[in-house]
Amino acid sequence: MNDFSHARKVMVDNQIATSSVTSPRLLTVLGRIPRENFVPAEKIPLAYSDAHIPLGNARFLPAPATFARLLQLAGIEAADRVLDYCPGTGYSTAVLSQLADEVVAVEPDHALAEATRRNLAAFAADNVAVTESLPPRDVKGFDVILLEGAVERVPEGLVDCLAPGGRLVCLLRHGPVGTAMVLRQTPRGVVEESSFNATLPVISGEPAAEKFVF
Repeated sequence: MNDFSHARKVMVDNQIATSSVTSPRLLTVLGRIPRENFVPAEKIPLAYSDAHIPLGNARFLPAPATFARLLQLAGIEAADRVLDYCPGTGYSTAVLSQLADEVVAVEPDHALAEATRRNLAAFAADNVAVTESLPPRDVKGFDVILLEGAVERVPEGLVDCLAPGGRLVCLLRHGPVGTAMVLRQTPRGVVEESSFNATLPVISGEPAAEKFVF
C-alpha cells in the first residue's frame, strides 16, 4: 500500500465515515478515486486533507467530508443520468462516473474544462461528457444535478434541466455558512428540502445553453 492509498483510506475512515456518511457503495468509490491526480502539483501533499484545495481561477476542490455528504444526499442510483456543475478539474466527475450510468460535466471556465477533459481521459471514464455550457432544454433531463460549490442562488436554467422526479443538490449560502438543499422536480412543481449546514467556497459563472451532443 503506497502513501496515497493509505491517505485515501484514512480520509474515508476518519473524515468521511465519521461525518454521517454511511453508504457502503459511496465509501467504496471514494476509497478508490485518486484525489492526488486532480489537484495542482504543488497541492498534492494536501490532496487528502480536510480542507478546500485551491485549483486556480477562484475554484476549489471541496473538502472530502462535505463533498461526500452532498453526494449521499443526492442518493445517486446506478441507472441515473447526472449533471456535475462546475467540477473544477474533474475529481467529482470521476467519482460520479463510478456511481451513475451517465455523467455530463458542465465547467464554464475553459481552462478548467480542458483540465477536466485531460484528467478524465487519463482516468478512462467512458461514460462522461465535458462541456462548457448547459444542454438545451429539449435534451433528456437529468435525474441528479450536483453543484460543486456554494451558491447564493441556483444558477438560471439548472432546475429546468431536471427530469421529472429529478433532484438538484446544492449548498445555498447566506453568510459564512450554507445549508445543503435538495430541489425536487415534482408534478406540483419544484419542492425544496433543507438538510445539514456546511461551508464551501462560492462558485460563479452561469453558462448559456448551447447545442449539445453526448
